Amino acid sequence: NIHFSSPVVNVAKIGDVEYTSLQEAENAAKDGETIVLLENIVLDGMVTFFNSANPRMLTLDMNNKTITMSDDWDNTTAKSAFWVCDDLTITGNGTIDANPANGAEVYPIIVGHRTAGTTDGYAGTLVIENGTFYGNDASVISVTNGIATINGGTFESPGEFDLNCIDDMYKAGKANITVKGGTFA
Repeated sequence: NIHFSSPVVNVAKIGDVEYTSLQEAENAAKDGETIVLLENIVLDGMVTFFNSANPRMLTLDMNNKTITMSDDWDNTTAKSAFWVCDDLTITGNGTIDANPANGAEVYPIIVGHRTAGTTDGYAGTLVIENGTFYGNDASVISVTNGIATINGGTFESPGEFDLNCIDDMYKAGKANITVKGGTFA
């Protein structure tokens, strides 16, 4: 019997080292490095940009690629495509489309984390240089704890807000969004 296996497809790289998942590349990334997408990606779970022991400044070069959610996305375990508690800059004119076929409410990006009922937690920093970001009934960018800076890009959500800070965190001075450019629909 001869068995053929599917070839492994690398979807991201850091320098010359390629990875089979974006999360694998994120886990390997060191401070100051750039993760470059090599292929379009369908996520079946959240990608976490977070290293509590060694917070990092990372760049995600979308390289004109698209990230979508799997058709059976489970939003009871993953409320967003990306959870950012490091410093992350997104560039490369890619697309994040958080509209799974099953209609699950998914945020494309959540910045920061807090301990329930408090204003304590991990802060993140997000800078978006360009790209296209689609949400569904949830905000496109939700800042729980930290700062998001929008320098450009296109943001579209049929929900109530394209960009949102969690109210009590904003009032406590722990969540903020600065918009310097971009298109909002």
